[in-house]
Amino acid sequence: MKFSTISCLGLPNSYKALTLLKTLLNLFLFLGFVPLQMSASTEILSDYKKTKEGLLYTIEEDSVTILGSGKHFKIIDRTLVIPDTVENLPVTKIGKQAFKGQTHFTKLSLPNQLQTIGAYAFSKTNIVKFRAPSSLEKLEIGAFNRCRLLKEVDLKYSKIETIKSFTFSACPNLKKVIFPNTLLKIDAFAFWMNKKLVILKNLNASAEVDDNGFYQCEKLIHPRIKSVSRQIKKVP
Repeated sequence: MKFSTISCLGLPNSYKALTLLKTLLNLFLFLGFVPLQMSASTEILSDYKKTKEGLLYTIEEDSVTILGSGKHFKIIDRTLVIPDTVENLPVTKIGKQAFKGQTHFTKLSLPNQLQTIGAYAFSKTNIVKFRAPSSLEKLEIGAFNRCRLLKEVDLKYSKIETIKSFTFSACPNLKKVIFPNTLLKIDAFAFWMNKKLVILKNLNASAEVDDNGFYQCEKLIHPRIKSVSRQIKKVP
């Protein structure tokens, strides 16, 4: 696979080398070669607890982090339900790779005080639509990458400032994204290989959009990224 080098043209060789190194590192992350410290197993400590429904969790500074689900966790009506509170404490985070690769749910019911969704937390799941709660502040790298059934992403009422690399990449049926007013930056490859993506709503004129943020979104036409789409199509 060849990557666009448009953003590097005319720049010193050292800068080109750094750009290539960063791209390769991000590619390894995208393909699932995740460093050990990003493994879900490292978050599931010996003192983790389990809800009566079967969700695994830990308590940190008077808030709850959901780590995943146990062997007997049940899904009702194809909906993954994560409660607002556990042990009378708010659920504020979903951990790294918490539900990665789980395909038995298509809908999410998320806590109303959720602040962070960890790296690859819902990667390779069968979610059809993602609507961020108004409390959400962070989506870590690859949070929803390679979700093959995902069609719509609604971040409108969230507090997200940055959409990181590979957050919504390789979602072949993604057609529509609604951005929050708080958005400041879209990183490289955040929406890579979404070839059906055609609708972007509420993209701030002041938001910084990386040249490769929408790499290989070939049907997408938008005032902010139209020229990038044209350059991408020229890549063999």
